[in-house]
Amino acid sequence: LLTSAQRHAHRAEIIDRIQALLRTKSRAHWLELLHTARIPAGPINRVDEIAEDPHLVERGFLFKMLREGLQIPQVGLGIRFDGVANTPRTPPPMLGADTRAILSSWARIDASRLDELQSEGVI
Repeated sequence: LLTSAQRHAHRAEIIDRIQALLRTKSRAHWLELLHTARIPAGPINRVDEIAEDPHLVERGFLFKMLREGLQIPQVGLGIRFDGVANTPRTPPPMLGADTRAILSSWARIDASRLDELQSEGVI
């Protein structure tokens, strides 16, 4: 057996050998083998796999909201209050949809100046 220092010195070679071995079989094969050997392990999922995970959808962590006929994917809190997932009441706005209202109320820019900024392509 190698010491930790020896393993560290040969880390790149060890990783290459492990990766080469893992590529010889499917992820499902290795997970089943580890499960049978009672070694705790789980898959590293791709983003598309996570987005379709039924448990995350069931928990309300992943959901879709309808906006102008399109289903917009959303990520929630994943927690429930009184057994109900906490989700937003409205879909996210379109890019720039609230620009004028925000600049008017927060930056106190009047309507004529907003018109100028819009005609100049600033907003």
